[in-house]
Amino acid sequence: FSIELPLPEHLKYDELSFVVGVDSSLQVNGAHSGVLDPMEGMYWTWQSGYIHWKLEADANIGGMWETITWHVGGYRQPFNTLRKVSIPVVSGEARMKIGIDVFSLLVDRQSNVDYTIMSPSKQAMHLADQFQNAFQWLAE
Repeated sequence: FSIELPLPEHLKYDELSFVVGVDSSLQVNGAHSGVLDPMEGMYWTWQSGYIHWKLEADANIGGMWETITWHVGGYRQPFNTLRKVSIPVVSGEARMKIGIDVFSLLVDRQSNVDYTIMSPSKQAMHLADQFQNAFQWLAE
């Protein structure tokens, strides 16, 4: 999976930053439309809030097929999974690509994260941290 971001040639920059998730002020500010419409499938309840990202897969992990269902979200402390991603820019590139290393999430078994996460939790916080670090520049 990759996201292409064409940038103007005259623009000077040294970092790309963005947020993965929905800010708490939007979480508590009533119903929204568009991509934040609860009918889009990325909303739990008024208490849990929006799902910030999902990963659903059948994966062969250590020779065993596992079904993974990770719905990572939550805006209330202590389980706020909103994460800022900052990626240093590779200089001299006219066109850059950002990738997400999904494999790094799947092989992080040191964390003992369950294969099913469907609500805010300490494990969801760990996955949010891992996802934040999974973004990277891709070579052309």
